[in-house]
Amino acid sequence: PANTFQVTPAGKVYFLSNQSGKIDVVKTDLDGGNRQVVLPGSGSEDLGNTILLASRDWKYLALLSKRDGGDNAKLFLIDTSNDQTTNIDEGNASFTPIGWYDDSFVYLVNRTSYSSWQPKATSTKSFDAANKRLLVLDNTNATGSSNADAQYENIFAYSFAKDQLVYAKTWYRYPGYTDVAGQQNTLNTIKADGSDKKTLKSVDAATQYFGSLQLTKPNNLEVQVSTNGGGPTTYFTYDGTSLSPDTTLTDNTFYNTNVITYLLSPSEKQTFWSEPRDGKNTLFVGDVNGAGAKQVVAQSDYQTFGWYTDNYLLLSKGGSELYILPVDGSGTPLKISNYYKPERLFNGYGGGYGGL
Repeated sequence: PANTFQVTPAGKVYFLSNQSGKIDVVKTDLDGGNRQVVLPGSGSEDLGNTILLASRDWKYLALLSKRDGGDNAKLFLIDTSNDQTTNIDEGNASFTPIGWYDDSFVYLVNRTSYSSWQPKATSTKSFDAANKRLLVLDNTNATGSSNADAQYENIFAYSFAKDQLVYAKTWYRYPGYTDVAGQQNTLNTIKADGSDKKTLKSVDAATQYFGSLQLTKPNNLEVQVSTNGGGPTTYFTYDGTSLSPDTTLTDNTFYNTNVITYLLSPSEKQTFWSEPRDGKNTLFVGDVNGAGAKQVVAQSDYQTFGWYTDNYLLLSKGGSELYILPVDGSGTPLKISNYYKPERLFNGYGGGYGGL
């Protein structure tokens, strides 16, 4: 059927494309016109691990890419006001994007050359794109002088909740045992600007550790506390303010719940998400808490991609086609372009766009 709407706001949408045979960063108008290559691929990109994540207002893009060659990918910032590229971070390390909060991009650094007994092997960092300022939010600790006596922290569970990064730090003894005497495993929060750093909960590292974090609603984070040796598992929920025991959660409900990714609108007043229905996707828009759901696309092959202002939704299809639709669901989705997406998903992540 013909489209029954016209895209009225001026603006550009950015995405990855390997139409040229290399992985380029490309932009087009919202109707797919005026296609331009913003950052040509070099041919050194990793096909499975080149990632582009847009901030909610589309002012900034974070690009993870090996475009400069070498053994390790680097992190780059693209400012969409002038399409200029800035180096965020590089080195003998692997970088794991966590996501955007406002103008700050948050990510994890694992320094591959560090020995097990060296502190700061893993860090959480944020890059303030507006002020070009790099912050270290937290570092892991370690003790010992060789593998024989090495004890070390790791960060493997993390999620955004409201305006905070929530992350767990877990102690190990070489080569990977989690029963570490004399240490505390911690669940922590910090804002992207480095403020309000808190420890929500500590557990004895000899007996317990934080197993997984699962965001089931925009402001409802489920926290799993596991016991070494296969003992009982306990659960808590965090609402962005307080951590509370949750006896309604069990291993069965925790592992078998369909985790929905709620994409937050630029104004932070609405959310956009998908639910599976009879093998197809039904798309909804609701309030900031994921309530008041209004169906905008019935059972289809479309999936969520992001927002463009609070008036338009961006959809994907088949992991290779990008569409736009008014927020009220009127009309037929208008195709913008084909695009390239590696097999990498940011499920449970709602701070930026293009990661699903």
